[in-house]
Amino acid sequence: MYNIKAGKTEEHMVPFKDVLRKIAESGETSAFGAKPGANILKDFLVGIVSKRTNLSNEIGFVRDYLEFQMSSTYFGYGRIGNKKPVILVPGFTGGDWTLVDLHRWLDRMDYSPSFAGINFNIEYSGVLLDKLQRKLDDETDIWQRKAVLIGHSRGGMLSKLLSDRNPDKVEQVITLCSPLNSTFSFNQAVLAGLAIAAVYNIPKYGIRINEEFSLLNQLDKRSKVPLTSIRAKNDGVINKESCIRSDATNIEINSTHLGSLVNVDAYKAIFGALKRNAS
Repeated sequence: MYNIKAGKTEEHMVPFKDVLRKIAESGETSAFGAKPGANILKDFLVGIVSKRTNLSNEIGFVRDYLEFQMSSTYFGYGRIGNKKPVILVPGFTGGDWTLVDLHRWLDRMDYSPSFAGINFNIEYSGVLLDKLQRKLDDETDIWQRKAVLIGHSRGGMLSKLLSDRNPDKVEQVITLCSPLNSTFSFNQAVLAGLAIAAVYNIPKYGIRINEEFSLLNQLDKRSKVPLTSIRAKNDGVINKESCIRSDATNIEINSTHLGSLVNVDAYKAIFGALKRNAS
C-alpha cells in the first residue's frame, strides 16, 4: 500500500489511499483554492519532500558519462536483439533526448529501440498513458511481437502502469530510479517541476488531481509481467528505497538519479534483464 510522509515529521506516515479519500471527499477538484482540499494537497506536497536526498550528488552524472563512453560496455554485447522492440520512456521534466545514449546502445545490439514521443514529461499521467498506449499498439503491430518497456524515473512508473493494462503486449518492464514503492518522497527541487506541470496542465486539461493520484495508487498492484527495478545508491532526487518492490528483481548500482542514464553498471543490469526475461 502506498504511504506518504504527511506533515513535517519523518515519523508520521499516512496511508496513501486515505489521502486520496480525503481529497475526494473535500471536493478539491473544483478549484485549487477549495477548502479543505487545498490544505490536504498542500500537506501532501510538503510531506513528501525527502530529507534523505542530496541534489549535489547529481554532479556524479559527469563521472558516469565519461566512464561509460570509455568502457567496453558502451559497444554492447553483440548483435543479439533480433529486432525486438524496446520503447524508452523518459523521466519527469525530461524528454526523448535524455535517452539517446540508451537508444544508440540498444541499436548497436540489434534491438529495435524507439522513443516514446515525449518532448517534456510534465503532462498528466492519464494523458501520457494514452499516448504510450498508441505507441505500444503501433510497435507491437509492426513487429508482431511483445515489446520491452524501459523507463527512467516517472517514465518507469508510467511503464509499469502501461504493462498492467497490456500484459499481452509487454514482455517485461525495466525501470531506472523509479519510485514504485511505498516511500513516495523526493528532493524539494522537484516541487519546481510540479509547479511548471500545474501551470501547463490546468489550462489545457483542467484539474484532474483525483485521477492523477488514483493512477499513482494503482502502482501498488502486483506486476503482471517481469519487473526489474534499478535504483541508484547516491540518488539525489528521490529516496532510493522507494524503488524497492517485493514483486521485482531489485538491483542497486553505484550511481545517481541522472547518472543512471549513462552508468556502466546500469547498462549491465539492463542487459542482464533483457537476457533473463527474454521470451
